[in-house]
Amino acid sequence: MKKLIIFSFMMLVFYGNIFADFSMDMSPESATYNSLAPANFDPDHPELQPILFNLTINSDVDFKLICTLSYDDYPDAEIKLEPKNEPPFNITVNNQDVVVSNSGQSEYFDIDADVSGFKNSLEDDTMETGKIPDGNYVFMIEAKDPDGNIIETKEFTLMIISPITISLVTPGNPLGSPMLSIYSQYPNFVWFSNLTDYTLRIYELTEIITSFEEITTQYEPFFVKEDIAETSFAYPPSAPSFNLGNYYAWYISAEATAPSGTTTEQSIMHIFRFEETEGLDMAEQKMINFLSQLGYQELQQVIGYLRGGYKISNLSWKGEQISPEELNQILDQFLNNEINYQNLDIE
Repeated sequence: MKKLIIFSFMMLVFYGNIFADFSMDMSPESATYNSLAPANFDPDHPELQPILFNLTINSDVDFKLICTLSYDDYPDAEIKLEPKNEPPFNITVNNQDVVVSNSGQSEYFDIDADVSGFKNSLEDDTMETGKIPDGNYVFMIEAKDPDGNIIETKEFTLMIISPITISLVTPGNPLGSPMLSIYSQYPNFVWFSNLTDYTLRIYELTEIITSFEEITTQYEPFFVKEDIAETSFAYPPSAPSFNLGNYYAWYISAEATAPSGTTTEQSIMHIFRFEETEGLDMAEQKMINFLSQLGYQELQQVIGYLRGGYKISNLSWKGEQISPEELNQILDQFLNNEINYQNLDIE
């Protein structure tokens, strides 16, 4: 019994030493591009691939790598890589050395690849668009010992997200369109896109100008906010106050990433006029802003009623009575483009 226990312990130590003599680190573990050309994703020509990840391998034992590339319902691409040299093996390689077909070249590995199914599916999908389809492409790299036991596994995810044009929602109208007024010093700026890290620029004008280029080249921004993560921004009390009767033009920009670098995506420009808010509380300002964005024809009459002492009452939402506080919350959702209206009656 003692001999069996000692033998088992020795076997554990032996296998433990094998795994201790091998390490594999990947950096980074993910990346995002807004566009990627098919040529940048070709295992036949790995030299055209952007550097997506680095793989550092330190080994005193024999091993082989299995790289599996998966996407959607494509057939997996499987690439077997046998080191050309004997241990010890202490190198840092990248995807250009690993994501390689049989016709490609790798400085460090002999290649045995089955990528035809994956490549054919990708070529079919890129035939019309000329770019890689959106989605998550997963590179799983397994290190195995000579008996096929997995020593270590690393995974890299490439996310392709085609940019959606930045569309402004509120406040204001596009340059050259009928002018809309706002009645709050702290409006919500709302837009739509799928990018990140937006920049908001606002320009103050004393007259109506309809040229984007003229505004951005002849005027300094009145207010700039960078690194906005969401698609809305509440104008803060710490920002410069809008001046009564002046016009304010604004647009949104963001960076889109590609292997060749970044490009700037930007929206068209909206413009609005700031009107008097005296005598209106915050909830009333939000309601007036909402009605202004709808182009409500009797807006000035409603403002006159509110300034004359009339209060908001008998509010109905989806057929049920609601309080002014609940109306305030609903208006926030409208102004943030979280909900849209179908019918509005004011009496």
